[in-house]
Amino acid sequence: MLHSFFAWAEAEDHVDVDPSRKIRRPPKRKADIYRPNLDELARVRKAAKGYERPAIVLMEGSGLRRSEVIGCRWADIDLVNGRVRVLRKGQHWQVLPLASDVLTELRISFHELQPELDDYRSEEHTSELQSHLNLVCRLLLEK
Repeated sequence: MLHSFFAWAEAEDHVDVDPSRKIRRPPKRKADIYRPNLDELARVRKAAKGYERPAIVLMEGSGLRRSEVIGCRWADIDLVNGRVRVLRKGQHWQVLPLASDVLTELRISFHELQPELDDYRSEEHTSELQSHLNLVCRLLLEK
């Protein structure tokens, strides 16, 4: 911040020379990001209820955001070609490939749940899924 101020002051001719040039800047710190290991991810998958598993698998295996998963419908998932159509941040659609293990898990969940492709989620079901995903995200970030 000191460097920015004196650079501005020098550019505006408020000071002749930037006195902060001789001060070395500290190295930028990388953010501490917790990444769960494979055992923890397997435990989360195992603990998930039937309708929660597809959402968790999509977040874990495809890197989708929570909001993208909540907006995803079964009609957006191509279980034959292994792709998912997602409304991304910025309100644009993107088709993403699915890894083979994610595709397998989604196929198993689809056969277990047998959902209607054109059926929409009720408000109650969506809010329940949101609260469960919030809890899972919170638990993973606490580590």
